[in-house]
Amino acid sequence: MTPESNLGGLAALLLLACSTTGIAQSAEGDGSEQKAVLVTGAATGIERVTAAFAPLIIEEKGRITTIGSIGGVVSGAYWGTYSMSKHAIEAYNDALAAEMVRFDVQVSIIEPGRYNSDFSKNAIARYGELTAAQKASPYAEYYKSRLENTGDRSEHKNPDAVADATLHALFNDNPKRRYMVVPNVGEAGWTIGFAIQELAQLNHDQEYSYSREELIAMLDSAMNADEQ
Repeated sequence: MTPESNLGGLAALLLLACSTTGIAQSAEGDGSEQKAVLVTGAATGIERVTAAFAPLIIEEKGRITTIGSIGGVVSGAYWGTYSMSKHAIEAYNDALAAEMVRFDVQVSIIEPGRYNSDFSKNAIARYGELTAAQKASPYAEYYKSRLENTGDRSEHKNPDAVADATLHALFNDNPKRRYMVVPNVGEAGWTIGFAIQELAQLNHDQEYSYSREELIAMLDSAMNADEQ
């Protein structure tokens, strides 16, 4: 399968770009319009576009590839609202993949890290001046530093690897469910480490906890399934 020979109704590519957001939406809950657009708009937008094209994709046994982010796996201080939107996309894609199996439709998600783009610059441009509430906030210093950030990512790698992963998902004979695409080993370790930490927390001190050996056996089984 190649892009040149399969450009008809065979595959659908859903792209999503969201701005970053601050801790007000995480800890202070200001209910801003920006927050509503970021959290609900990202997930519902993908859902609506998918629903609109689903009949054609099913008929053609096509593919659905969504651009997510490693922010759908990791999170942290000042990432709350942004990560909420990306985690929602991850959950939706997991459900969609399970539902599309019966139609032989492949569902993939691309999870990029930090690459050279205007992503941060555009987000910062939308922040505007500090509000009175932000100036009085316990996080006022963060808000101030956010406005002083230029958002320049020119020293980051160009996102060629993201484009390559997207083409693989759409046109390779064996597309993957997930494509973590990061520019360096640090972001790879951060993302995988975060997923492992969550697994350890889920397993810790609960009625049906698995032993280390049992967890390793489960990991081996999952890795073998991915290689098949």
